[in-house]
Amino acid sequence: RLPRTGTYPFCDSLDHLGPLASTVTDLALAYDALQGFDRGDPACARRAP
Repeated sequence: RLPRTGTYPFCDSLDHLGPLASTVTDLALAYDALQGFDRGDPACARRAP
C-alpha cells in the first residue's frame, strides 16, 4: 500500500495511487521504493515484511 501523504483526496473509496511504468520489472522497483508505513497517513498500517 502506498501512503497518501501529500495527495489531494477526491473520493476515499475510489482513489488509487500508483506509478506508471514501461515494464513489470520497472513497476516492481517503483513499488518497492514507494511503499511502506507513513506516520502522516492515518489510513496507513504497519505490516510485517
